[in-house]
Amino acid sequence: MGALLSKKNEVAKPTITKKDETVLQLKLQVDSLRKYQAKLEVVIKRETDAAKTLALAGKQRQALIALKKKKYQESLLTKTDGMLLSLREVIETINFTEIEQKVAAGLKTGTECLKALQQEMSLDDIDRIMSDTADAISYQEEIDAALGAKLTSEDEADIERRLEELAAAQTA
Repeated sequence: MGALLSKKNEVAKPTITKKDETVLQLKLQVDSLRKYQAKLEVVIKRETDAAKTLALAGKQRQALIALKKKKYQESLLTKTDGMLLSLREVIETINFTEIEQKVAAGLKTGTECLKALQQEMSLDDIDRIMSDTADAISYQEEIDAALGAKLTSEDEADIERRLEELAAAQTA
């Protein structure tokens, strides 16, 4: 029975941030404006039909009033289009800013990691390692040259002279 109530089966509740609430409110406003636009379109159609009917019936003044109402409703529709565009731009800006924040956080973490790695090895250490490597390569090249080259008679005479100097130094 304890296994049924264990924490393993619990689902983590997602946290709702201020950003999430704001985006939700903006999206609700977009939906509300869309509904309002649908109502305006119905009114515009109704006023257009009324103007046609009144004009055919010879009621020019009333037809003119219906057209003025239609024109006013169309201006409201244009204004709501602008509002919708503004709301969508704000939502997209919020979403893009969140992406920018994540990128900036990634860059910050990467920079901190790079600095930590750079602190592990100083420039002096690198210079010393490079110098030691160059010395080792140079020494190896000397060994290779000595092993690979034949000794000339001058070299042999020089070696024999050094050997005699060493022997004389030891006896002295």
